[in-house]
Amino acid sequence: MNTKLAFFTVLLAITMVLPAWAANNGPANQNKLAIKRLSTQAAATAKLSSPTFRLKDQLTLGWISTYWDTIQKNEFTYTQSTLVLQNLGSTYIPSTGIYIPNQRSNNVYDGQGRMTSSTTQFWDGSTWLNSARNIYTYDTQGSVTEESYSTWNGSTWAVQFGSKYAYTYNASNKALTMTEQTFDNGSWVNSYKEIYTLNAQNDATEIIFQEWDVNIWVNAQRGINLTWNNYSQFKYLTATVQEWNGSQWDNLMKIVATYNTNGDMLTDTYQDWDGSAWLNSFRYLYTYTGTLIASEIGQDWNGQWDNAYRYLYTYDTYGNDVSSTNYYFSAGNWLQDGGLRHTYTYDVNTNVKTDIQEAYDPFSMWEFTIQFINSYDNVTGVNNAIVKGISIFPNPATTQLIINGLDNSSIKIFSMAGQLVSTQAVTLGMPVDISQLTRGMYTLQITNAERVITQKFIKQ
Repeated sequence: MNTKLAFFTVLLAITMVLPAWAANNGPANQNKLAIKRLSTQAAATAKLSSPTFRLKDQLTLGWISTYWDTIQKNEFTYTQSTLVLQNLGSTYIPSTGIYIPNQRSNNVYDGQGRMTSSTTQFWDGSTWLNSARNIYTYDTQGSVTEESYSTWNGSTWAVQFGSKYAYTYNASNKALTMTEQTFDNGSWVNSYKEIYTLNAQNDATEIIFQEWDVNIWVNAQRGINLTWNNYSQFKYLTATVQEWNGSQWDNLMKIVATYNTNGDMLTDTYQDWDGSAWLNSFRYLYTYTGTLIASEIGQDWNGQWDNAYRYLYTYDTYGNDVSSTNYYFSAGNWLQDGGLRHTYTYDVNTNVKTDIQEAYDPFSMWEFTIQFINSYDNVTGVNNAIVKGISIFPNPATTQLIINGLDNSSIKIFSMAGQLVSTQAVTLGMPVDISQLTRGMYTLQITNAERVITQKFIKQ
């Protein structure tokens, strides 16, 4: 299992760092081999509201034994389109009944609606103090060339971590190489490189992955025999993964996927190389309700396919996730060991008004955890032509993410091992809840009627 995931875990960490708009529209998108379940067709969009609305403010409440306690209020301001200019967070003071500002994020965009910076500040009681900043730059092809996270040291911004990317392109503006540098011990250093071989349709047939070793690029792994159901959406059909042993390429694993007529992945099977033959190792099975994923089952090969785990998903009539439950297989039975469920109310425009969430604890069963109360404003007639890109902030984040440039869409969150950990439906400006996630790096998969895009984020 570990060797099977190694290639894709490394690949995911590198290739999903591009902001979502670039991963969909930028040339680099044409050359990404998807991590297994990221190729699965995401859930359909929630029911669209007409006219269009965007989130104006949101109350966050936490469950305290027997009652809901107000934690924070977030207020959003926008550009003339639907890009969030500021997210102002305030803490509720019960003794006075008022909200005191505590944190805000201010965003800057270029003329194409792409985020160039997001600055987080804290209120010290009399003034706003700088805290953290994300910076994004782009090349002429629209691909991200830098994304960095800095903290304020009292006089200047100090980079803490980040990545820089350099691309070469063919005559069709499809990436032939991608070189990444990471920030380490105060300087940018070479880290990772991808080299693509493209066919006449500009689909990758081979991808070589190299790592920087002191002063030279050395081979690490490669994907060959790549075929695709839909390359632009990373939906692979076949791939053979090989590992460099210092002098030649050795077989490591093989992947074969199948899809239904809607382009939804049905099976994803992995085989390991034993030195002379390919042997079954693990597979994923998917079912759907319409275009919404209904179940995912993982199975190990032990001379036959044996159940290992299962995820089940249910939705309401608007396509919003009502429940996601996790099970493991033991002694012939499925035993639940986790889950999240939502209870929604809607306003007259079918926007989510309240979202009450419960988490499953095997010892105490379902428990209330958090509640969001939303209000919206009408943006009918707003010029949205500038909205060409999508970006998320803050990043890193603790309880929620805001996705700029997003209309009604379905959201999936994957761990770095490729495990689907959350499915949500969001409208303009509505935050994505990540409060139940453990700390670490994750990947968003965003699906609407027009596209499927991905973005990496860090949960603190």
